[in-house]
Amino acid sequence: MTSVKQRVYSEWLVIRCQQGEASAYRELVTRWHPRYLSFARNRLGNAEVARDCVQEAWLTISKRLFTLQDAAAFPKWSYRILERRCIDWLRKTRLERESVVTTDVDMSAFPQPDNGEALAAEIDVAQLLRQLDPRLAIVVRLSYLEELPVRDIAEILAIPVGTVKSRLFYARQLVKKLMNDNGETS
Repeated sequence: MTSVKQRVYSEWLVIRCQQGEASAYRELVTRWHPRYLSFARNRLGNAEVARDCVQEAWLTISKRLFTLQDAAAFPKWSYRILERRCIDWLRKTRLERESVVTTDVDMSAFPQPDNGEALAAEIDVAQLLRQLDPRLAIVVRLSYLEELPVRDIAEILAIPVGTVKSRLFYARQLVKKLMNDNGETS
């Protein structure tokens, strides 16, 4: 399904959810949950904590979905909720998180492609994102993997548009360098 079709389908699901259709909500969760897990996992560095934050975000989303006036704003709106849950956890555990964060890669947090080549590409992307500063990685993930506009990313992260643009610029430079250091061509 193309990106435009996916967006329209998500909007349609949101509208159906707002009309009270439970099956639409289940489908919405099925479509977005893996993305949220991947986002939170990369943001927090811990699969268990990511699952907790995503669960808390879904609770908030389900309570407030009826207040969302523009179904097209769902991705930005929901990622902002998830980002807030991640920030809450980071603030709450500032002193403890060094001992909690692990470097193990839990591949169950990533969607599993159908063929081995796609899996290798996704693992490479995940490895590249882990090598970036978390502030850069989150912007790259939202821009390239979630295809969100710069303005939406700025709203989600509560930072200026210029900061998003500069982080994308620096991230691209670092990714080029990392790929060249690994013997790949850019």
